[in-house]
Amino acid sequence: MFQGFSDRTVDFLWGVRFNNSREWLNEHKQEYQQEVQIPLRELANEVFEQMKQRYPDMYFQLHISRIYRDARRLFGRGPLKEDLWFSVYGARDVRYCGPEFFFDITPEGYGIGMGVWSADAAAMKHYREDILSGNQKIKALAEQLAKQEKIELRGENFAKSKGNTEPILQPWLQKKKVYFECERPYDEISHSEKLVQELVDGFSFLYPYYCYFDDLCRRID
Repeated sequence: MFQGFSDRTVDFLWGVRFNNSREWLNEHKQEYQQEVQIPLRELANEVFEQMKQRYPDMYFQLHISRIYRDARRLFGRGPLKEDLWFSVYGARDVRYCGPEFFFDITPEGYGIGMGVWSADAAAMKHYREDILSGNQKIKALAEQLAKQEKIELRGENFAKSKGNTEPILQPWLQKKKVYFECERPYDEISHSEKLVQELVDGFSFLYPYYCYFDDLCRRID
């Protein structure tokens, strides 16, 4: 059962940042397993099971990141990841890659969110068309997001304007890719079992956003 991360978890992640090598990890393998790998897996499994219970009609899968980077994608970086995560997402195949809920830990803190990084150009084109055509579903999502302060709309913007729409939707229109995230420094919640419910509640708030983008990607598929 997940009991929270600890200060030793944070110390280990800082250790990766300043000692990014397989040799260092070999010397700290037990620390990694006890303070990072095991609690992250426990947290992921508990959140995953609660999400399946809360949304029994949805098909979800769980992915937990490994600490080693893909050797083909080092790009001059060390072999270890200093940010570790898990994600919850729906059915995937080679033609479809839709939204996913995520949780991540870094040396500085932790994040809760939902991302649509893999949506292709056709899906994002229809997303912008939904905004410009006055789609009420996406407007309702924007209004709901504006009513709270924890989770923010994020993603790289286009340099050139993609058109004009209502002020509340203008930031949405300019996004190349879209994700929503709440970032926090480590706190009492991250160091306790309360984090499980915090994630389930955060993912549940984002569930309508997940459904919109899931439908969008499948519509294109």
